[in-house]
Amino acid sequence: MKVGSSVGLSYATEILSLKASPKFEYARYYSQDPIKKTFNNYFLPLSGLYRTEVDRFGLDAAINQDNALLAELQETGIVTNFIPRNYRNVRGSWDRLVTERMTSQNSYQFTDVTYDQTSGSILRDYQVHAGTVGAEYKWTEELRVHGTVSYANYHVPQTGFRSHGPGVELGFVQQIFESVSLSGSGGLRYVRTTLDENGQRQTDNNLTWLTNVSLDKEWERSHMRVGYSRTLNPSGFGLLFVTDRLELVVNHQLTHALTFSLRGTGTNNATVGSSDVSGGNISSQRYLNVGPTVSWRMTEYWSLDFSYSYAHRKFSGETAHSNNVTMGLTYAWPKWAVSR
Repeated sequence: MKVGSSVGLSYATEILSLKASPKFEYARYYSQDPIKKTFNNYFLPLSGLYRTEVDRFGLDAAINQDNALLAELQETGIVTNFIPRNYRNVRGSWDRLVTERMTSQNSYQFTDVTYDQTSGSILRDYQVHAGTVGAEYKWTEELRVHGTVSYANYHVPQTGFRSHGPGVELGFVQQIFESVSLSGSGGLRYVRTTLDENGQRQTDNNLTWLTNVSLDKEWERSHMRVGYSRTLNPSGFGLLFVTDRLELVVNHQLTHALTFSLRGTGTNNATVGSSDVSGGNISSQRYLNVGPTVSWRMTEYWSLDFSYSYAHRKFSGETAHSNNVTMGLTYAWPKWAVSR
């Protein structure tokens, strides 16, 4: 059972825009297991953008408290447990218009994740530093291309595990027709992993290919997106995973008040590096989640959602299934606006 509330706040001028959407959530998981499964979660995201004639400075920050089962399952498809998680993330970006067609793009991101260790969890706190330098070129009105050089450092202080290395990426965004767009990127990441254990250092070097491809199609009352990605993701297991993800999203406006949507996601994970500090066989896990949702806008402010979700997990030669039916009632407060 989940009960939540959220509010959207925004401030905008010609050169500055600020947005915040705090959300609070009470979640209760029912089970005969004596482990605590009641959580008071909060999500505090903030974004800002400052513009000049040639520069754009962006800042995105998030301070969240949630449970690892929900959070890391959505990010990587890996099931952990119900341990409370504190997530802090800050990303700054600077885009500069070099010419009428070329824009330089630079960013830095810091992520800090800590877990509640009072329940004897095997999850480990970690930090990530990541930076990118690149440029985008508007080749035609329908085609944009970009290139990026990146560097990332993933560190688990409790175990001494560290993963770092540079990467390169090339990509494009192509408007094929008025209602069809295709985007893609691909590149290589050099990953060097080290683990200091019992006075000895274990080292491993890997060259991993990464990609992201998506196709979007618009109709008068429908939208569909199909995508495939291969990304590197940190984990509370104290490991770095390469995640293959296939995603399908379909939205259709049945009537003025009824909306149907279908979302399916499949992931496959494998560890990068030679050290499985968790002590378990988690080097390969497959996860599938698919389900439809029907939304009924009863009035201008009230809406009712019905959804079904099926999940399938395969790990260490074993499989697990789950079926979930959810009903949600939402009331949207009228927007408040203050002008000066």
